[in-house]
Amino acid sequence: MGSLYRYFQKSEVEREMKRYNAIQQLRQMGINKFKGQRIDEFDYEELKWILAVERAKRDE
Repeated sequence: MGSLYRYFQKSEVEREMKRYNAIQQLRQMGINKFKGQRIDEFDYEELKWILAVERAKRDE
């Protein structure tokens, strides 16, 4: 049971690191808000989508 707990704990840490990385990338692009909401209020899945949208806008 302990190894299962460590697996989920590790997954959560990895997800939070990815979330932080996405926030940093958006900030480097000069984006602090998306649709009126601060980017640090979004979860990782939402941030991935926002990052993809913003990158697509810049590639046009």
